[in-house]
Amino acid sequence: MNDLKNFDSWHFDYWHRVISYLFLYVFASVVMMLLFQITIIIQYGSFHAIDANNFIQALLGGVRGSLKLFAIFILPFFFLGLFFWLLPWKRAIQLFLQFLYCIGFLFFILSFIISFINFFYYQPYQDKIDAFIFEAQNENFGDLYQYLNGEFFLPLLFFLLIFGIVVLVHIHKLLIKWSHYKLPIKKLTIRKWYWKTIYTFIVFLLFFISARGSVNPHIVYRFIRDTEVTNNNLLNSSVTNGVVALYTAYKGHQNLSTLTNIEIEEAVASFKTLYPNIEVSQDNLKEKLYKKTDSSIFSQNPHTVFVLMEGWGRHLLKFHNSKEFNLLGSLETHTKEDYFFKNFLATTQGTHASMQFLLVNFLGLDITSSKYGKIALDSSIPNSFEKKGYKTIFVTNGKKEWHRMGDLLTSLGFDEILGWNDFKEIYPDAESNFYGGYEEIVYDYILKRIKNSSEPLFIFFLTTTNHVPYVSPSSYQAYPLQKIPQAMQTISTGYKKTQQIFKTYQYTSETLGQFISAVKKDNLLKNKVVIAGTGDHRTRDIFNYTAYEENIFYKFAVPFYLYLPELYKKNATFDKHRIGSHRDIFPTIFNNIFPDTKYFASGNNLLSQEDEKSFAFNSSFVMSTEGAIFLQEKPIYYRWIDKPASQVERTESTKLLENLYQKQQAFQKILNWHFLKQINHSF
Repeated sequence: MNDLKNFDSWHFDYWHRVISYLFLYVFASVVMMLLFQITIIIQYGSFHAIDANNFIQALLGGVRGSLKLFAIFILPFFFLGLFFWLLPWKRAIQLFLQFLYCIGFLFFILSFIISFINFFYYQPYQDKIDAFIFEAQNENFGDLYQYLNGEFFLPLLFFLLIFGIVVLVHIHKLLIKWSHYKLPIKKLTIRKWYWKTIYTFIVFLLFFISARGSVNPHIVYRFIRDTEVTNNNLLNSSVTNGVVALYTAYKGHQNLSTLTNIEIEEAVASFKTLYPNIEVSQDNLKEKLYKKTDSSIFSQNPHTVFVLMEGWGRHLLKFHNSKEFNLLGSLETHTKEDYFFKNFLATTQGTHASMQFLLVNFLGLDITSSKYGKIALDSSIPNSFEKKGYKTIFVTNGKKEWHRMGDLLTSLGFDEILGWNDFKEIYPDAESNFYGGYEEIVYDYILKRIKNSSEPLFIFFLTTTNHVPYVSPSSYQAYPLQKIPQAMQTISTGYKKTQQIFKTYQYTSETLGQFISAVKKDNLLKNKVVIAGTGDHRTRDIFNYTAYEENIFYKFAVPFYLYLPELYKKNATFDKHRIGSHRDIFPTIFNNIFPDTKYFASGNNLLSQEDEKSFAFNSSFVMSTEGAIFLQEKPIYYRWIDKPASQVERTESTKLLENLYQKQQAFQKILNWHFLKQINHSF
């Protein structure tokens, strides 16, 4: 039995058990992933909009990806098992087999749990797991639990998870049992060493081809590159199983923790892509990144109140009806009297990242979680106001400790930072909620501050009410919201808390409207207060974007409201159809309230007389009047069906759209270069 040249039958029997287990394991894992894929499509898709052939192609793509994943996982164990099989000790291969069962079981269960999370991740985000999931590490456990409990019924999720694990335990026991069936060695005459070699080689070849994902010697299947198998976003998204989605999200999150240095040559080339008609060189690039406002602008340094509203998305407003489905409340009057842009994009899909961009003009990483968290930036928005003699104040009706927000705001130089705990001391009888309190209290505080301040104030207000768990004040009397338009119901996710979302969305709009009304009614304030408001990202949970790709623009869209006193409208020209995004907000404000002022030109003045035909920017979506691009693993190009900033349909890449894509890439490089130059004190 110890003779290496004459393996006994028990040796081959154990090797066959290893191979049988690996085959059964891969098969069971692929089936599990396929079932998750089908469940995702059924739960979040609309079958009348899915072509049967595309559905089959998506399933085959999912099987191919899952087969590759688990083949890659088991290949090292195949070679390890081969090594132990060649050893002359029976005990070694027995121990390895037990080890293989344990490792296989752990990865089997882990794959199930990750896929389980991936399935429910689709509900609020309408997509597979992405880098945003790692934001959870910045939350304390209590807040995270409350958030999840508001989004899902956690006891049911916990039961389903435990039930699934129990089922998998039994399935895994069956895999082990079935792998013990012996080959009819005498009939197959596989005792000979050459038959054993051929048998082993064929098995290896099957695993190797599965791990490559292709039999073509020149093509290797890539998880990211080859997941687009149809023209349906949901089907394409479902092709990527939960484990691969989490791995890809982790890699993306890692990229947000580091910055790649941008050389001056690349920065200059990026600038030329953005502004082909402006002469630029390595020597004057910094100068060209800054602009100066018109010296003829009237200015008395008006108080400036900027409101970043949680979940104040654009899509819901498409269905607004003041009599039956009122989402704006008292804000509606002001959207008609003042400047209101609807063809507008948020910077990201997350609150913190959008807020950081608005304050810092930078997107490449989470500053508070990086080594740059304590570095002051000369071009930050608070600093820009301070240079004009403003006192800068950050307020939120949430907790200022959220996401280490206070660290970022302190490093940016805000003079005051107030969260709900501070307001609770000022308003001890104020009603509280999970996140802190309600907007009405903070607006009351802001109104008193600007009335009594002898110096100009810049106030940045982050709201929180229109967020899970979607709770409005007990005393709030909502406008009519019961008659949900049929057109909206058709594309809805069917989320159980839609009525609560409608109410908190309306409340967020109503309280801003009441604040604006109070300012306009005050003869002293109405001429010396500027008010701007936008959403941090879309309204989540309501709309199914994975099944209705024609609405993809709305997945990234938010409104932008701006009130300018009459004295500051001299140079303003308003086009309600104009395309814009977060990057244009403060350039617009600066160009209409500050004369002869230098600022970092992150975007355009949306009230300029000349429409600069620029583009609207989101980290995952970019658009212009020519069309739009969804930036997934590879760009997806769209054209507008009727008019810009509405519904889209897929199209082939054109010269104009390719130029739009290049501008989006160039813009991010310019932001990175500018940020690195500041923190390295190279300016």
